[in-house]
Amino acid sequence: MGRLSADATRGPANRYTKDTEAYQEYVRGRYFWNKRSEEGFRKGIEHFKGAIEIDPAYPLVYAGLAVHLNSVVIRLKFDPRFDELRNDSRFKVSE
Repeated sequence: MGRLSADATRGPANRYTKDTEAYQEYVRGRYFWNKRSEEGFRKGIEHFKGAIEIDPAYPLVYAGLAVHLNSVVIRLKFDPRFDELRNDSRFKVSE
């Protein structure tokens, strides 16, 4: 049976960023995501996108943005506090 090379056993080379500004944008995105408000959802997206602009090779920010957008869709679909957004055609959630 073959063996894995040393490179193959290390896993992904970079899960994080060395750019502190990209990291700060990611943390701000998580902060606003945790507010779970309309303003928080909007600002969270802005900060995640900001982190991607600074370091497009930062995989953790893509995962954070995906979770954030998923929670936005769920809130738009079920939370009555988001009726105004739900009726906004830019955020239309299909039935």
